[in-house]
Amino acid sequence: VEDLLYSYPMLKVSVANLKLDLEEAVEELQLDMQSKDKVSSSKYDNAPNKEAANIVTQERIERIENSIRSKERVIKKIDNALTVLSEKDRKVIELYYFEKMMVEGIANHMDVSISNVTFHKRNTLSILQDVLLIEGEEYNGHHKRKD
Repeated sequence: VEDLLYSYPMLKVSVANLKLDLEEAVEELQLDMQSKDKVSSSKYDNAPNKEAANIVTQERIERIENSIRSKERVIKKIDNALTVLSEKDRKVIELYYFEKMMVEGIANHMDVSISNVTFHKRNTLSILQDVLLIEGEEYNGHHKRKD
């Protein structure tokens, strides 16, 4: 579960960047299609090469769309799992995993003891372990952080 939580911010950035790549690929395909319509057929026309390039671009678009969908599903699963947590538990998770704050910093920020933060983190990971299912199996991350 920890690996999944650590990856959450990067997943969001990755999706945003993939959407930019998708936009670029779609524009490229549209420009190729427009230039194909404007160019008259002649024996010097590179139609087979342009067609092959369009197929490659279409395949790229499909790969990007699949990657976006896959990553967005993981993000949504994490978002859904976070909704079952108390406000305090959710805040501990967000500060620790998403904002990379150390336990001591979280304790100071929330005006609670370090042991209280550690308890909420451990309890919350147990809850999330039960809630987060990836492809029908519990997600067991092995990423450890030194506090």
